[in-house]
Amino acid sequence: MLTFRFKTALLIDDNDVDAMIHSRLVKNSCFAEEIIIKYSAIEALDYLSKRLFASQAFPEIIFLDVNMPLMNGFDFLTELDKFPASVWKETKIIMLSSTIHKEEIAKIHSNPKVYTFICKPLTALGLMKLM
Repeated sequence: MLTFRFKTALLIDDNDVDAMIHSRLVKNSCFAEEIIIKYSAIEALDYLSKRLFASQAFPEIIFLDVNMPLMNGFDFLTELDKFPASVWKETKIIMLSSTIHKEEIAKIHSNPKVYTFICKPLTALGLMKLM
């Protein structure tokens, strides 16, 4: 019997190859039983709105790409404030980016909603550190 760390993970990434690789890694490492993939922050917010409307729990963990078109990861975090804190405050948000800019990394670490930052690509070692 497989034991999963989390029931549901939400992966938000505009790059379909990264999303596919990361979702397989999360599933194969037994990190999350169910992986929901959304290819934009807007699509993810719509998904979360529907869950809220249906009184369904938010994912326990969100892997959030920083750099996406139309709405980036920081904009997503701002929009998350429009949801009642009671529904997302237990959700761990992991920001993913290939950035090497110290200012952006500092901005990620200074955001109180962000649990941690992982430099892309997500790896098995990165997931083990989260556990």
